[in-house]
Amino acid sequence: MSQDRTQPAPTVHPAPAGADFAKLVVSEYVEALRQSFDRPLNELREGATVTATVTVYSMRPVAGGRASGVVTGTGGAAIAAVPREQLALHADALTPGTQVTIRGFVDIVAGIPTIRVLSAKAVA
Repeated sequence: MSQDRTQPAPTVHPAPAGADFAKLVVSEYVEALRQSFDRPLNELREGATVTATVTVYSMRPVAGGRASGVVTGTGGAAIAAVPREQLALHADALTPGTQVTIRGFVDIVAGIPTIRVLSAKAVA
Protein backbone atom coordinates (compact mmCIF):
# COMPACT_ATOMS: atom_id res chain seq x y z
CA MET A 1 0.00 0.00 0.00
CA SER A 2 1.45 3.34 -1.01
CA GLN A 3 1.40 6.43 1.17
CA ASP A 4 -0.63 9.47 0.05
CA ARG A 5 1.89 12.26 -0.55
CA THR A 6 -0.52 14.86 -1.91
CA GLN A 7 -0.75 16.61 1.47
CA PRO A 8 2.42 17.89 3.16
CA ALA A 9 3.26 16.20 6.43
CA PRO A 10 2.61 18.41 9.47
CA THR A 11 5.66 19.79 11.22
CA VAL A 12 6.29 17.86 14.42
CA HIS A 13 7.34 20.00 17.35
CA PRO A 14 8.98 18.75 20.51
CA ALA A 15 6.68 19.42 23.44
CA PRO A 16 7.23 19.60 27.18
CA ALA A 17 6.43 16.35 28.97
CA GLY A 18 2.80 16.27 30.08
CA ALA A 19 1.79 19.40 28.15
CA ASP A 20 -1.82 19.59 27.00
CA PHE A 21 -1.75 21.01 23.48
CA ALA A 22 -4.19 23.77 22.58
CA LYS A 23 -5.34 24.07 26.21
CA LEU A 24 -3.19 27.11 26.86
CA VAL A 25 -5.28 29.76 28.61
CA VAL A 26 -5.34 32.95 26.55
CA SER A 27 -7.14 36.25 26.88
CA GLU A 28 -9.64 36.73 24.04
CA TYR A 29 -10.68 40.28 23.21
CA VAL A 30 -14.33 40.58 22.18
CA GLU A 31 -14.73 43.78 20.17
CA ALA A 32 -18.53 43.95 20.51
CA LEU A 33 -18.27 43.91 24.32
CA ARG A 34 -14.96 45.76 24.48
CA GLN A 35 -13.77 43.23 27.07
CA SER A 36 -11.27 40.41 27.39
CA PHE A 37 -12.11 36.93 28.63
CA ASP A 38 -9.66 34.20 29.72
CA ARG A 39 -10.40 30.91 27.96
CA PRO A 40 -8.52 27.82 26.75
CA LEU A 41 -7.27 28.15 23.19
CA ASN A 42 -9.16 25.04 22.01
CA GLU A 43 -12.51 26.68 22.93
CA LEU A 44 -12.04 29.70 20.66
CA ARG A 45 -13.22 30.22 17.11
CA GLU A 46 -10.83 30.72 14.22
CA GLY A 47 -9.91 34.39 13.82
CA ALA A 48 -10.35 35.31 17.50
CA THR A 49 -7.85 37.94 18.72
CA VAL A 50 -5.83 36.62 21.66
CA THR A 51 -3.09 37.70 24.06
CA ALA A 52 -1.05 35.44 26.35
CA THR A 53 2.06 35.57 28.49
CA VAL A 54 4.02 32.44 27.68
CA THR A 55 7.47 30.89 27.75
CA VAL A 56 8.97 29.97 24.39
CA TYR A 57 9.78 26.25 24.56
CA SER A 58 11.01 25.83 20.99
CA MET A 59 11.07 27.91 17.83
CA ARG A 60 12.49 27.02 14.44
CA PRO A 61 12.38 28.25 10.87
CA VAL A 62 9.97 26.65 8.41
CA ALA A 63 9.39 27.09 4.68
CA GLY A 64 8.89 30.58 3.30
CA GLY A 65 10.99 32.41 5.89
CA ARG A 66 8.44 31.86 8.67
CA ALA A 67 8.96 30.28 12.07
CA SER A 68 6.91 27.89 14.14
CA GLY A 69 7.31 26.54 17.64
CA VAL A 70 5.81 25.58 20.95
CA VAL A 71 4.93 28.01 23.73
CA THR A 72 3.90 27.02 27.25
CA GLY A 73 1.92 28.81 29.90
CA THR A 74 -1.07 28.54 32.19
CA GLY A 75 -3.14 25.47 31.35
CA GLY A 76 -0.87 23.86 28.78
CA ALA A 77 0.94 24.52 25.54
CA ALA A 78 0.20 25.72 22.02
CA ILE A 79 1.82 25.99 18.64
CA ALA A 80 2.80 29.53 17.71
CA ALA A 81 3.31 30.41 14.05
CA VAL A 82 5.20 33.57 13.17
CA PRO A 83 4.71 35.07 9.68
CA ARG A 84 7.81 36.14 7.75
CA GLU A 85 6.94 39.84 8.12
CA GLN A 86 6.82 39.57 11.92
CA LEU A 87 9.79 37.25 12.41
CA ALA A 88 12.42 39.90 11.69
CA LEU A 89 10.77 42.27 14.16
CA HIS A 90 10.41 39.78 17.00
CA ALA A 91 13.20 37.23 16.49
CA ASP A 92 15.12 38.35 19.60
CA ALA A 93 12.06 37.85 21.85
CA LEU A 94 11.17 34.46 20.37
CA THR A 95 14.18 32.50 21.59
CA PRO A 96 13.69 29.34 23.68
CA GLY A 97 13.45 30.00 27.41
CA THR A 98 12.28 33.60 27.01
CA GLN A 99 9.05 34.68 28.68
CA VAL A 100 7.04 36.83 26.28
CA THR A 101 3.64 38.41 25.88
CA ILE A 102 2.30 37.47 22.47
CA ARG A 103 -0.67 38.87 20.60
CA GLY A 104 -2.21 37.36 17.54
CA PHE A 105 -5.19 35.46 16.27
CA VAL A 106 -6.39 31.87 16.35
CA ASP A 107 -5.75 29.88 13.21
CA ILE A 108 -6.64 26.22 12.66
CA VAL A 109 -3.72 24.35 11.08
CA ALA A 110 -4.21 20.65 10.31
CA GLY A 111 -7.08 20.64 12.82
CA ILE A 112 -4.95 22.08 15.63
CA PRO A 113 -5.69 25.52 17.13
CA THR A 114 -2.57 27.63 16.56
CA ILE A 115 -1.66 31.17 17.55
CA ARG A 116 -0.65 33.26 14.52
CA VAL A 117 1.71 35.74 16.22
CA LEU A 118 1.41 39.40 15.25
CA SER A 119 3.54 40.82 18.05
CA ALA A 120 5.81 39.52 20.78
CA LYS A 121 7.45 41.43 23.60
CA ALA A 122 9.82 40.00 26.18
CA VAL A 123 8.58 40.27 29.76
CA ALA A 124 11.04 42.18 31.93
